[in-house]
This record gives sequence, C-alpha cells and structure tokens, in this order.
Amino acid sequence: MIDTLALRTLVALDSAGSVTATADALGYTSAAISHQLQKLSRYLGSPVTERTGRGIALTPMGRELSRRGAELLQDLESLETDAGQGRANLEVGSRWAGSRQASAECWCHPCRCSRRPRRS
Repeated sequence: MIDTLALRTLVALDSAGSVTATADALGYTSAAISHQLQKLSRYLGSPVTERTGRGIALTPMGRELSRRGAELLQDLESLETDAGQGRANLEVGSRWAGSRQASAECWCHPCRCSRRPRRS
C-alpha cells in the first residue's frame, strides 16, 4: 500500500513547486522530503519526479498520482473527522457502522486497538 506520508509529500510538492517550499510547508527538512519521494518512487517502481535544471518537476505519473492522491487524502481526513466525532451511520468500506461503539471498532484498518475483532 502507498505510504500516506509519502503521498502527502508528493501532493504538497505539486502544490508548493519546490522541495524547499514543500519542506517549509510540512515542517520537515529538504532531505526528509527527498527521502519520502525516493521511497515512493522505489515502491511504485517508477520515478514520480525528475530533475529540471536546478529544480524538480513531477513526471506524468507523479502528476496523476498527486491529483488522485489529493482526493484520497481529503477522503481520509474527512473519515478521521467523522470517526472522531462519533457520527452515526459512518460508512467504512462496504460496511455500515451504525452506532458510536461500532464506529470505534477499527473496521477500516489493522491497528492494535483492543476492540478490533481478532482473527481465529
């Protein structure tokens, strides 16, 4: 699965336009930003950025990943907000968590929550 920090870094780079501006916006060093972009490229098996003179630009794949990633990150943030507020009828995947207790049961990701249903 694509690492969300690496994806957030790519989306921020697309918006900020440079590694330095991205580092400033996210509160990381330029080296950390470069590391996240390299990690993402290694995972995908294809570069998401390319050098352009003294700067950096997204590859066509990087631009598409940034566009779709921005949408996914917005959905994740919305899900976190809804789950944190204990909203009834929170839809997670194809399951409905119709109560506050059910929405706290980590249906969506393999965390170490004590309420998470255990596999037999």
